[in-house]
Amino acid sequence: MVAKRVSYKQIQLQQSRMDDCANRVNLFRDKYKLPIYTLRLPGSRLYVINDTGLIPVLQRQIRTLSISPIIVRIFSHFMGISEPALDIMGRDPIEDSGFVHQMTIGTTKGLAPGPNLDDLNAKAVNILNASLEHTPTRVKMFQWASHEIMMATTNAVYGPRNPFKDPAVRAAYYKLEGGLLTLVTGFLPSLVAREALKARRIITEAFVKYFAENSLEEASVYARNRYQYPSSLGVPVEDIAKMETGGSIGLISNTMPATFWTLYHIFSDPAVLEDCHEEVKKAVRERGGENYLDLAYVKSCCPLLVSTMQEAFRVHSIGMSVRAVVEDHLLGGEYLLKKGSTVLIPSTVQHNSSTAWGKNANDFYHKRFLKKPKTKHNPVAFRAFGGGSTLCPGRHFATTEILAFASIILLRFDIKPVKGPWDTKLYKETNAAFRIPNHDIDVELFLRDCRKWHIIFSEPGKPMEISTEDLPSTSKEA
Repeated sequence: MVAKRVSYKQIQLQQSRMDDCANRVNLFRDKYKLPIYTLRLPGSRLYVINDTGLIPVLQRQIRTLSISPIIVRIFSHFMGISEPALDIMGRDPIEDSGFVHQMTIGTTKGLAPGPNLDDLNAKAVNILNASLEHTPTRVKMFQWASHEIMMATTNAVYGPRNPFKDPAVRAAYYKLEGGLLTLVTGFLPSLVAREALKARRIITEAFVKYFAENSLEEASVYARNRYQYPSSLGVPVEDIAKMETGGSIGLISNTMPATFWTLYHIFSDPAVLEDCHEEVKKAVRERGGENYLDLAYVKSCCPLLVSTMQEAFRVHSIGMSVRAVVEDHLLGGEYLLKKGSTVLIPSTVQHNSSTAWGKNANDFYHKRFLKKPKTKHNPVAFRAFGGGSTLCPGRHFATTEILAFASIILLRFDIKPVKGPWDTKLYKETNAAFRIPNHDIDVELFLRDCRKWHIIFSEPGKPMEISTEDLPSTSKEA
């Protein structure tokens, strides 16, 4: 069976913005109720997955339905990698020995649960905690949370000579992030993405200087691995710098808005605030007039806070998992996917599915991810970190950082809007994978506890059950 086609005229995706695209795929799901359908675009064919049951089937086809050709395209269009370097990076893209697969392994080693991740998490959360000693009493909440996460993450990853300490690099980052989708398409970037190209140059030059000064000696294992493997294959330093420039988007672009939305939903709802505060304060020990927050306790014994964070991911993530069809494939023995086409799994389709999440799928429910029969859901439908072989390797780093920031804010401060009630309705879908607020919120921070705070890990990092792949095999649903 060929996936049923929805006409190009019906969708007019070439005129759609990112948010309009997300809305349309949801409308088509509800209107046609198809498990999978085809969108015909000029020169290409897209298959959109609606049926949650097809996702594990698709993800098992790691070579026939592969992310690697997409990543090579990103190397070329978004990162601007040179032709000689692309020759190296594009070799055997779907094979285990290929650059894409080996680079993924190197990245994962630096972010997988264990000593390397424990060290990275400890550095990041202590940077966050120290920074809060100097937090103003009034801030723009999205701007403030984003800056704190950006600096904690990049300082922990890149060390004392972190390029993002330069305000010019930080400003360029936001311009590059804003031009992501335009650059990825590869359509006349010198005309329609000039600001993004200029920003990419600024960050790339900062990383070239960073590498030239041997700054990696004081950096994380993650950062060293990302340099050493391409360098060993003869990739020029400037191209490694371009790759790291593009990689910075994956490192921080989603964690920043996810942190904002987690804080937003905690502090804008009195019931959520009370639940989370009562839970987190049990993770605090007082010694010698100073407070010690045990983050290991938060991760393992604060299910309401963890659930609130996951629900923020579910409600506000808008990314799409993408696969290239390398060979003709009969998906699930029923749906023919043609070579040269692209498969999309929109997270918005899965995240507001009443079949997967119940009748209140469109509501924010902070207890949704608690392990109780009444809150049972299909974990495969949680797509905030992708899934399968392309599951985000940084999910444990990012979620630990978000939980640490939310916990210490809960314990040290109360947050209230400067004017009027919390705005719960307006947002934009201009980030590649996360909604951002339509306008920033001016808030005031009121100090709860003026004692000195420390963040500790009472035991080595234990991975949280964030995505389907993190769950015990007996609890996974296909």
